[in-house]
Amino acid sequence: MSTFLGLLLPLLGASVFFPASAFDHHQFEQAVLAVLERGDQTAPRELQLSGHFKATLQVLVRGDVSSPRISGDGNTVAWNQYFPDEQRTSVLRLREGRIERMSSPTYHAMWPDLSHDGKVMAWTATPRGSDWDIERWEQGKTRVVAGTVGLNEYSLRLSGDGSTIVYDRDQHGKFLIFDIFVVREPDAQPVPVATNPSLDEAFPWVSHDGSLLFWRELRRVDGKGVQEFYRLEHGKRVPTLVDGAVNYQPSIDRDARRLLFASNKVDQGGIYLMRDLDPASIEEVAEDEGTLQWYPVLSADGGTMAWSDKVENPEAGLNIWAARGGRSAPVLRHDGSLLAMPSLSADGRKLVFLDLTISHDHVLYLVEFQD
Repeated sequence: MSTFLGLLLPLLGASVFFPASAFDHHQFEQAVLAVLERGDQTAPRELQLSGHFKATLQVLVRGDVSSPRISGDGNTVAWNQYFPDEQRTSVLRLREGRIERMSSPTYHAMWPDLSHDGKVMAWTATPRGSDWDIERWEQGKTRVVAGTVGLNEYSLRLSGDGSTIVYDRDQHGKFLIFDIFVVREPDAQPVPVATNPSLDEAFPWVSHDGSLLFWRELRRVDGKGVQEFYRLEHGKRVPTLVDGAVNYQPSIDRDARRLLFASNKVDQGGIYLMRDLDPASIEEVAEDEGTLQWYPVLSADGGTMAWSDKVENPEAGLNIWAARGGRSAPVLRHDGSLLAMPSLSADGRKLVFLDLTISHDHVLYLVEFQD
């Protein structure tokens, strides 16, 4: 169980499990435990498409895999995978039918991201055997672009054009208190973006051309924890969503005008879309109706959304939903599996996600929408 939650931590945003945020961490853990501790799961069950969308379903890889990403053009999939014989976690990619190990086999590497064409990659790694650095790969060469002895560089995003990496770093070794930094090519020097010592600034996102940076800040308002969105625009820190709610997991389109996110605005939570970065335009795209939702992702063209959804019955686990072509519906049938970590191609036609139901025996799936 701890391994499973540890893999989810950077993707959920560190503060989801921090008591100050006090949103859904307890319900989430209970939902996971309800499925994992039933004792009747020995192998992943065969998943079936729901029939709400015309699509195909394909298994890409099985094993102790996590953190999948698909490139914007849909031709490359990356993930990290633990190899028990080596006791190492490495970053791999699937491209043109070949699976390749991208990171060094001599130390851990995790949480990859890809440029639109899949020809540039970035991930976090521990080349010194301690601390986490940011590594960038291009044209067969890997180099460290951000690394601070005694500190950790964590969740990252690579811009679609491959020019910019935005990431969070723990503040002076204080876990769950993060700052935001950016590295731009060709200078490749870490530059601070948000470094308030009293705030947890984490879970960054970057526009396709690297011109806009987004992140969420955890602060206390009237004694309760709230999470707000800010962005760096023309060198200035600009409030993007400051409404007193717990907002997290932002995802933006190619033009950085539409922002998809999860929030606890009502009841247990929902998925919301903001247009033109205008808070007055916010609409709920995933009705609450007693469910919990996580991992919202928006395709670069803004036409497809995907997320994980849990019905009230804990044994129903997590399912993958999508909103596409005017329809919002489950992509797969509920079967008690834990389906999470969706990632979309730029045109929204390809969706990858993980079945995390069986510990250390995960399945990476690819859905291709035909309509």
